[in-house]
Amino acid sequence: MSKIRLLVLAMFALTTVFCTTSWAASLKIATENEDSFPWLYDNEGADVELIKAAGKNLGHDVEIVYMPWKRCLDSLKKNKVDGLFAASFKEKRQKFGVYPMANGTHDASKQLHPGSYSLYVPKGSNLSWDGDKFINLTGKMGAPMGYSIIDKLKAKGAEVHEAKQTIMLMKMLANGRLASVAALTPQGDRILKNNADLAAKITKIEVALVEKPYYLMFSHDMANNKADLIKAFWAEIEKVRASDQYKQIYDKYMAK
Repeated sequence: MSKIRLLVLAMFALTTVFCTTSWAASLKIATENEDSFPWLYDNEGADVELIKAAGKNLGHDVEIVYMPWKRCLDSLKKNKVDGLFAASFKEKRQKFGVYPMANGTHDASKQLHPGSYSLYVPKGSNLSWDGDKFINLTGKMGAPMGYSIIDKLKAKGAEVHEAKQTIMLMKMLANGRLASVAALTPQGDRILKNNADLAAKITKIEVALVEKPYYLMFSHDMANNKADLIKAFWAEIEKVRASDQYKQIYDKYMAK
């Protein structure tokens, strides 16, 4: 066998090893260090299990790291983590990382889950939301720090007070320090379900503030160097989410 042929075979072998290693590497995925039931619950949740199942099917270990949401975004922007979840689509967030895209916009078929925000007010309040605008809007409205809903609230005329935890905002609402709270619906509902003292003072406006899909984003470093991997990962998320396996995962958390 010629020296040239041996060199070509050696280079091919090294390339194969490199590709296999890069695909098999552990992925570090960031998420918020606050429960968002049922998607994130006590360091587990439907999103966590969905992402780990997709990773396992592709031959990857997935390490989930927990931190405040703003630090999640900053870590993604600085390529300190490979991805983050769960992020709704915002144009300006594309400077932090990448979403699954199709036909010039975010691809909802690759979402982790659909989600919504709701408005919570004191019982007896005349503040409401008609699906387009606030009615009798007065006082400060609480919202979780760094969440995508804040821009919409401000655009609709609300003065927004941000806090790290939704439970803190709900307590402020019950104590009269806020006029209303905008929160992720499953999160707000679960707080009221588990806190009778808050539920006695707070009610939810039934018309959702907004409904939208939530995604696993990947870093720009991943997009630049492992584009095939992240496309495969998003495709596997879609596949797992449609499976009986995921239905059992989701049902397990909803039964809690």
